[in-house]
Amino acid sequence: MPFVLFNHSHGGDFSIGKEELRSSSHYLQPESFLETLIAEGYAVGAIDMWGFGERKHGESALFKKLSLWGQTLWGYRLNDNQQFLTYILSREEVINTKIATIGMSMGGLMSWWLAALDERISLVIDIAGQAGYEALMDEERLDKHGFYYYVPGILTTFSTAAIQKMIAPRPRLSLTGKEDEMCPIRGVKRLNEELQKQYRALGKPDHWQAKMFAGGYEETKEMRREWRTFLKDHLGNGN
Repeated sequence: MPFVLFNHSHGGDFSIGKEELRSSSHYLQPESFLETLIAEGYAVGAIDMWGFGERKHGESALFKKLSLWGQTLWGYRLNDNQQFLTYILSREEVINTKIATIGMSMGGLMSWWLAALDERISLVIDIAGQAGYEALMDEERLDKHGFYYYVPGILTTFSTAAIQKMIAPRPRLSLTGKEDEMCPIRGVKRLNEELQKQYRALGKPDHWQAKMFAGGYEETKEMRREWRTFLKDHLGNGN
């Protein structure tokens, strides 16, 4: 069956982590991602990112410790998910060519970063995760995201759009609330324009969809319907 790699959010609660997959959070829909995805025929999995759940070691201390060695907490979290993906692809139940990743907030950021770095990801869905570094600076909203997300020197080599263009032409759905202060709306629109051009140039304009909804930092009922449909249309399911 197809597999969906779930990336949990941050939320400032380090005790939850991967448990968000089956217990949800107050800014997600009441029915958990696990219930929704399993009912539609997908295999599902999640891990605790460094500093969360069973790996709750203190995010601030981890960030500082890694920085002393010229490493990044975000890089460690990304690498862990790649190792998890390697394990998942070894499972005989999983269709290796049908791998999706999904998440909200930090989980949304992780979803598109992971897909940009790892071509084994077939499809991406990010919710409240379309936060461009440039827009966060322009609108003085850098503190809306935790320090874990800031990679030293990243903008000397890449732009946010350049990283995201590495996903194309694979299908991607990005869902944002118009009043979400963590995703400055002008930045969301600029990224949408650049990615539309990239997907058109590669002959897959329908593989990129960016949709904005009334509301702020939340997964709305409309968002849940959108990503369920997108997942089925572009990945199929096991039913």
